[in-house]
Amino acid sequence: MSTSPIDQINVKVNRAKAHLAALNAQLGAYIQAQPFSIGTRRDPITRRLDYFVQEVKPLPADTSAVVGDVLQNLRSALDHVAYRLVLVGVGIAPPGHVYFPIADSRTAYERKRSNDLRGARPQAIRAVDGLRPYKDGNLTLWQLHKLNIVDKHRALITAGSAYRSVNLGRPLMQRLRDHAATDPNRPPGIPLPPLMDVFFNTADRQFPLSAGAVLMTDLPDAEPSSDFQFRLDIAFGEPGIISGEPIAETLTQMVASVESAVASLAPHLT
Repeated sequence: MSTSPIDQINVKVNRAKAHLAALNAQLGAYIQAQPFSIGTRRDPITRRLDYFVQEVKPLPADTSAVVGDVLQNLRSALDHVAYRLVLVGVGIAPPGHVYFPIADSRTAYERKRSNDLRGARPQAIRAVDGLRPYKDGNLTLWQLHKLNIVDKHRALITAGSAYRSVNLGRPLMQRLRDHAATDPNRPPGIPLPPLMDVFFNTADRQFPLSAGAVLMTDLPDAEPSSDFQFRLDIAFGEPGIISGEPIAETLTQMVASVESAVASLAPHLT
């Protein structure tokens, strides 16, 4: 096994990636099983057709635990970085607790840094300062830190679903095809427009989605169509930290942020 500090730290990062891959597979299987059902109902006055959520099935029970494993390994990687920075600065194993400082504000960070990185070289501390590891500086690192704290005390709330997008391309093109096919003035030999899937992201993610939530309203007297495909995200639901943002994408950003932090601090680890 390599004794390189970077290699040792990357063991933690790679464990986080492995847990994230397992999580992606689990969420992919959950979505593939169509855990939500969509129904239609017509407004008796406007005659418009609503597509709404009938049911959203719960996530597998261990989803929160796998998310916690990703967070813990990423946070540990940062703490290993901090330990090396202090070890290089003082020349011996640090006698007290050493943590990678992340705080709610810059002022709180500067106060925390003086304790958590006591003994690190000034240039190393300046390099950590450059990462701006506080809420208004590096939101991703701050969210990682806060979610990791939550996970140590209770299960993360990850069971929320959020409305992501709807396929409007195929149904709209089908209506154009139907109109063109019955148009008596249509020149012969003109091919019908092709069917294409075009998903549009929604402005209102309606997090957390619950039974009865309206996803889309169609034209008056429109007939129900299976061509309207709806995509949902599995999202974090931790108010005050992160809410309504997709779990897999968020964790991927956290992995990238930690890798970037480790790489930027690598010159100070030996």
